Amino acid sequence: MPFLSVQFLVMDGGIVVRSEGLVRVLSFLGDWSRPGEPLYKSLAGAIEACVVRKEMIPGDRLPSERELAAGLGISRTTVLRAFLHLKESGIVVGRKGSGTRVAGAPGAKVSLSRDVRAASRLAPGGQKASSGTVDLSIIAPEAPTAFAQIIADQAAFLLAERDYHPQGLPQLRMLIASRYDNAGLPTTPEQIIITTGAQQAISLVAAAELSRGDRVLIEDPTYHGAIDAYSLAGARLVGAPLGRFGLSPSVTRHMVLSISPRLLHVTPNHQNPTGVVYTSDVRAELAEIADETGLTVLEDDTLSELWFDKEPPPPLASWSRKDRVVTVGSFSKTLWAGLRVGWLRVPPREVGRYVTIKTAADSSAPAALLIP
Repeated sequence: MPFLSVQFLVMDGGIVVRSEGLVRVLSFLGDWSRPGEPLYKSLAGAIEACVVRKEMIPGDRLPSERELAAGLGISRTTVLRAFLHLKESGIVVGRKGSGTRVAGAPGAKVSLSRDVRAASRLAPGGQKASSGTVDLSIIAPEAPTAFAQIIADQAAFLLAERDYHPQGLPQLRMLIASRYDNAGLPTTPEQIIITTGAQQAISLVAAAELSRGDRVLIEDPTYHGAIDAYSLAGARLVGAPLGRFGLSPSVTRHMVLSISPRLLHVTPNHQNPTGVVYTSDVRAELAEIADETGLTVLEDDTLSELWFDKEPPPPLASWSRKDRVVTVGSFSKTLWAGLRVGWLRVPPREVGRYVTIKTAADSSAPAALLIP
């Protein structure tokens, strides 16, 4: 049945035409307004949440601005601003004469895990491209020629190293901490835990933060390795659609309050696979949501240095006043994928717990990962 098919009349001091679609939308929205937030943002976030929950699907037509305003008891201007906000985010589209509809082909449905995994299976995965061909299926630079000399120069130092370092070599952790200091995020070497690439870092966060059945709010689409790590931990994934500037803070707030996820996974810099860069305002609002609700955020920052004309904003963690953000980094995309050096930056209060989990996973990083 079309979303706006049945029409009926309601008498209330006059004749008001209301559609079945309006009644359905009002039931979906429920208690949509949020204290301290502009009405149009609350309404836009509530409508976007309906789309995320598949209560409204691509091609569905929304009530007219006048009809929705009358149904909600608000001004038409508020509804107009909400619709404009949704259009800018790519959630809805509008054409004169056909009204406002949920973006996408009518009846289209997207399965986060299925579609992203299907895309990963199509990638050549380790096959070397022919000479003169750029392999765009992965971001994996070849080893710099200088690495051979660097390894040779460090050989005596590495062979003399006999201690176990579950967190990684202190010199390396100091260098990585200084990178965050320079980016405006004060960090001590004790907060850095070296891992076997970013994938192990994500898996350690899953082990530290999730129990079977916990919900993870994750970008849709997103990195297939994150989906695998959380699925292996027994988590239930809930996808949130990306806009031009990242996740919508208003819909994120609605989803956090309605489904109570244990973890929010975001990639603010050059998001994989869309390339979206979160604005400073979006980062600040997401950090505020985490601070207010106690939500833990995993910030995948592995692609932060792949910029050309404009450096991205500081890490999302720098906006969190209560240290609710765990940051993942890696040298695989900037130096050499074969190096397999990743890391976690964890809040000071969580260092002991994360080191215990890392030690259980592997008591020390291999010597090749300890090159400062």
